[in-house]
Amino acid sequence: MDFIETVPSPNATNTGRLSATYQLRLGEIMKDLSRLFAALIVAVAPAAGYADGWEKSVTPYLWMSSVALDTGVDDVSGPSVDFKDILDDLDFAFQIHLEARKDRLGLLLDFTNLQLSARKTKAAGEIDTDSSVFIIEAGGTYALSDEPRHLELLAGVRTMIIDMEVEIETTGPFARTQRESEKETYIDAMVGVRYIWPLNDKWTFAVRGDVASGDSDFSWNAVALFGYQFRESGMLQFGYKHLNLGLEEMGNLDPDMEMGGPMIGYSMSF
Repeated sequence: MDFIETVPSPNATNTGRLSATYQLRLGEIMKDLSRLFAALIVAVAPAAGYADGWEKSVTPYLWMSSVALDTGVDDVSGPSVDFKDILDDLDFAFQIHLEARKDRLGLLLDFTNLQLSARKTKAAGEIDTDSSVFIIEAGGTYALSDEPRHLELLAGVRTMIIDMEVEIETTGPFARTQRESEKETYIDAMVGVRYIWPLNDKWTFAVRGDVASGDSDFSWNAVALFGYQFRESGMLQFGYKHLNLGLEEMGNLDPDMEMGGPMIGYSMSF
C-alpha cells in the first residue's frame, strides 16, 4: 500500500451545539465531495490508459491543533482594536482525506471543517469570536520516479470558506459594543511537493510542503508524517501539520489564521 498523506483535526466534540440546518449542510457537502472525487477518477482514468487498477484510500484523521486568529478589526469610529488569540474552544471538527493512485499518477481530495468559539478578556475589554472554517483541497500528484523512495509534484486548488462573527465590548471612557459579521470564499491555486521514504517493510516517512495564492493573500502548508503498516489495507499515520492562511479583507475584518499541531489518522485502502 502506498503511503497516503493525511491532514489533521483538533480535539473537542461539542456536536450538540450544531443546528439541524448546519448538519444538513455538512451532509450535502460530503455528498458533493464524494461526487467530485468520483468525477476526478472518471475524468483522469482514460488518460492513464484504463479505468481499472486504481488504488483508492479513505483516511479520517484527528488534528490536535491550536488555532491562532488575528481578527484585524478595523474600528472606524474610534481607536482601532486588534486582537490575536488562541482559540481553544472547539465546538466541532471533521476531517477526511481521499486519494486514488495509478502508476505515477495520483489524485487527492481533502476536507476540513472547524467550528470555533472563544471569549477573551483584554485590557481594552472583551472579545467574542465565532468562526466556521471550511477548507477543501482538490488536486493531483505526479511521481518523478517508479522507486518506492521518490519525490512527487503536487498541484491543485485550495478553497476556503470563512464565516466569522466578532463582538467587542470595550471599557473605559469610550465604552461601547462593536459587532462584525462577515462570510467570504477564497479560491487559490496550490503547488507543492511531497517526498515519500519507506524506511522498511512496516514504517514509512513522508513530508509535504505547498504554497497557494489567488483570492487570498498567501497561504502555506507543511506536513511531516510517519506511517505504520498494520496490514495490507490499513496504515496508522501520525505526525505534525502547520497551516498558515493570509486572508484578504472581509468587510471591516482583516483576518489571518494560523493552525498547527500533532495529528493522527488511519488510512484504509481498497
